[in-house]
Amino acid sequence: MFSFWCLNLTYLVSGSWALNMASNNRTDLNLLGLEIRRPVVDLCLRRKAFRGLHNVHFLSVNANVDLTEILSSLQNLAVPIDTVTIQFPDPHFKSRHKKRRVVNEGLVSCIAKFTSQIGSKVFLQSDIEELQCDMVEHFEKSGYFDSAEGYDSSKLGQNLNPFGQQTEREIATYAKGLPVFRMLYKRNMKPYLDK
Repeated sequence: MFSFWCLNLTYLVSGSWALNMASNNRTDLNLLGLEIRRPVVDLCLRRKAFRGLHNVHFLSVNANVDLTEILSSLQNLAVPIDTVTIQFPDPHFKSRHKKRRVVNEGLVSCIAKFTSQIGSKVFLQSDIEELQCDMVEHFEKSGYFDSAEGYDSSKLGQNLNPFGQQTEREIATYAKGLPVFRMLYKRNMKPYLDK
């Protein structure tokens, strides 16, 4: 059984981050990429097959609708979630559409429930400061997550990528000379309470 699971709720584009993480890192690394757009998932699955990778998979789902079922299934199989990444989600700029953002109170609560092992990590990154601040606010208000060592929510533009592997969006943002905003959290000892 593999010991490290990373759940990637990311704007996948072509899945390069997850594919590279799966092929360039430890053999005990498993990744699950979630993406709402089926054609993107199909492309990622073709790229996975071409590279012959067996420790990465992609699902076409709506994280806000399907995440509880996915994490519950993994928990029933005794699969620990070590890391959840949320990288460059759709910003939904218009006020009336902000309720569609991936990170909301319900999503944070779901992640807290199923990453109850102390030390499970949540990594957030965006090239839109307002969106990053909104995601950070949701995680900090929950009370279930603490800043990881070396990460400061008041210095989002200075926090580092802990993986050493960049997403396509990250590379494109840097090529334009623009900043990327990041935050890493660790699950604390607060017991999860169903609301």
